[in-house]
Amino acid sequence: MTKLEDNVEVRPGGEISSTGVSLTSPVVCSAILCDYNNLKNTSEGAFHTDLWALMFDFDILLNKTMRDYPIYKRIIEYKTNNV
Repeated sequence: MTKLEDNVEVRPGGEISSTGVSLTSPVVCSAILCDYNNLKNTSEGAFHTDLWALMFDFDILLNKTMRDYPIYKRIIEYKTNNV
């Protein structure tokens, strides 16, 4: 098992750099949000896949992060539901 510390580097100025797919990357989170419904539908019930694990962890992270920001959470819900 690879430790998170082995894949993540904090650069001068506080920028976070990681190798692979990481939920610490704004680019990765943005890509997931842009294609959320498709990724969620593809991974549904496929508990043995990396995509299912990624979406499971992403949903937990999103809910924890947006707990104190209900307006932003609602905007994300509208965006992911193509409203």
